[in-house]
Amino acid sequence: MASRRISEHQLLLKSVRERCRKGFTDLDDLLNLFRQLTSGKHPLPSVANLTTILAAIARMKHYSTVISLSHDFPSLGIRFDDYSLNVLINCYCHLNCTDFAFSVLGKTMKLGFEPDVATFNTLINGLIVNDKPKQAALLFQKISNQGFWPDFFTYGALVKGMCRIGDTAAAIQLLRKMEQLMDPYGPDVVIYNTIMDSLCKDKLLTEAMQLFFEMKRKCITADVVTYTSLIRGFCNLGQWEEGKWLLNDMLASGIAPDVKTFNMLADMLSKEGMVDQAVYVVQLMVEKGLKPDNITYNTIIDGYCLRGQVEKASEVMNLMIREGCAPDVVSYNSLINGYCKTKKINNALELFQDMCRKGLAADTVIYSSLMDCLFKAHKPQLALKMLREMQSSGLTPDVATYGILLGGLCKNEKLDEALAIHYEVEKNGSLVEINIYTILIDGLCKAGRIKEASEMFAQLSSRNLQPDNLTYTVMIKGLCNRGFVLEAMEFIKKMEESCCPISGAPYYIIIQALLYKSDFPKAMFFFQKMRGRGFPASASLAAKLIDLLCNDRVDVSVKEVIKRELKNFDQEF
Repeated sequence: MASRRISEHQLLLKSVRERCRKGFTDLDDLLNLFRQLTSGKHPLPSVANLTTILAAIARMKHYSTVISLSHDFPSLGIRFDDYSLNVLINCYCHLNCTDFAFSVLGKTMKLGFEPDVATFNTLINGLIVNDKPKQAALLFQKISNQGFWPDFFTYGALVKGMCRIGDTAAAIQLLRKMEQLMDPYGPDVVIYNTIMDSLCKDKLLTEAMQLFFEMKRKCITADVVTYTSLIRGFCNLGQWEEGKWLLNDMLASGIAPDVKTFNMLADMLSKEGMVDQAVYVVQLMVEKGLKPDNITYNTIIDGYCLRGQVEKASEVMNLMIREGCAPDVVSYNSLINGYCKTKKINNALELFQDMCRKGLAADTVIYSSLMDCLFKAHKPQLALKMLREMQSSGLTPDVATYGILLGGLCKNEKLDEALAIHYEVEKNGSLVEINIYTILIDGLCKAGRIKEASEMFAQLSSRNLQPDNLTYTVMIKGLCNRGFVLEAMEFIKKMEESCCPISGAPYYIIIQALLYKSDFPKAMFFFQKMRGRGFPASASLAAKLIDLLCNDRVDVSVKEVIKRELKNFDQEF
């Protein structure tokens, strides 16, 4: 009977090892096996067998479960070995608990086990993943001094960490160290790719290309990742010829770009307004036997829309449908926005209806684009209807949407409706954004309701809002347009005393207003203040100052100031 139980136990252990080797997909299966082995019905399993289960659970990324099960080891009378402790260290590192991982390392050494390179690799990688690359570098230095021989994994983790914090110089030093200490097995393509990608992100394309040619000299074969990083780097800097050369070199080397590479290149070209070249890239992609996906078509649609060629964008969407690739929200978003920008509101609305019929849910961006277009077409009621439709679909307008809504109502002489919506939404604690108040202040000023605009401006501080340059500018302009130049001068003073960045626009406005009132000394006073802050004088303003030199009403002292300022203006140009 006892021999039968032993036989069953051995079969169970064999099953555990076999199933762990093949891999599990269900955590419950592994937990049941662990409970079977530790139930007391069988002889006590070895630490190796239990650790095999823990390692399988860790591979499924259930790290907390591994740590929880390991707490049962002492009560079961099972002593940890170096393998089980390494599994625990790995789990703590993945849970961002590197301090606990180092505690386990201390326990490992107290039990008389010597940590190996695999242990330290786990800790180094854990520190890298937890954004502690400097601590990882210190650990690397320490173990190197103690005679441990770092392997590819060690160097790979450290290079990745150095590149993550932008220290490509340290990454290159590690690469050179690899060459010296691991000869004849030097850095591989993954190490080079990591460093080159970091150099490209730092716009150090010359250094990246030096490593690329170094790879070629060493007969290290570049892969898709290599070329994609370099092509992206050159295209981001607008160096399309270099990007094109790399693409051709990639093809000549027998390395087939994937859809992701072609899409990346087409997207960059489209955003730079080079949609014809983007189309060529897609044609090349098709010639290589790759099928364009939604990202490909959306890139070209967006590229044509950015250039105002919405008819061509529409043709691409039709081609997309014929090729069996269903347009998504991004496709409709780009084309609807394109129609709106070219003032083809009927086309935009038809496309919107088509999208809804196909069961695609419009997002905030689409509704905002349509509302903006309707307001610009002087159809505020339709825009408000679109807002109600948006809200009934469960979408909450964001700040950008409300900016379009309130600005559109103000421009369509529906200021009171804009204020009513604003006060209603404000009750709910929304719209506490300076740009929203700037829109309303501008609307009030243009409607001649200066007192209300001033009151709203005064309330900004109680809402913990700091007026920006645009807020001051619209207020100053509103006051000047209504002849309240002295009050506008007070706002200029407040603006200068505030911490907000200032532009030359408020000064231009106040100078123009003072010149109109023939207050030449004050106009020149603000002109000098403007120039003192480094803001250039416009050609039209300079022309007005020249006219003043011929004006008999202008005091001689003011004319001298004008001559001096105009002389400085000539020197600048």
